[in-house]
Amino acid sequence: MCIFLLQRIPPFIGIANGLSHIHLKGILHNDLKSNNIALSDCVPQAAKQTSQKLELWPTIIDFSKACPEKDGKKYHLLSCEKEAFKTRYPHLAPDLVNGKVRQNVFSDIYSFGQVILRMAVMADNSKTLMQLSNQSTSYTYKNRQELSVTVTKLKSLL
Repeated sequence: MCIFLLQRIPPFIGIANGLSHIHLKGILHNDLKSNNIALSDCVPQAAKQTSQKLELWPTIIDFSKACPEKDGKKYHLLSCEKEAFKTRYPHLAPDLVNGKVRQNVFSDIYSFGQVILRMAVMADNSKTLMQLSNQSTSYTYKNRQELSVTVTKLKSLL
């Protein structure tokens, strides 16, 4: 596995753990994408003491579209609006855009899978990251891999 990829796995674990944390608090982010993840080289002291060598500390930002899980929005879009949404907001789950479900934990997981996909492409289409992305971006939300499983698989790469 290339060094480029190995250096980027710990931040993905941090993002998944952060997303899990907000979900445990009953909050949905609803706009997770690479633009809403800040990476800093100022790693907190507590993180430096873990077994993982973190060079970049991830922080999920921009909670302007966040809401309590029970208040997840259901989209009601016309066909032409759906196509525009899919093009303009590829990080949004298709079942959400199609109005089949309300915003939910699995729509955030889909968005996280899209972030993984971007990194996979940057890492010369890393087969492992592509598989993780595919498992998180299943068209059917019930088939999307839970974050804890994704974290376990990411840790196994280190």
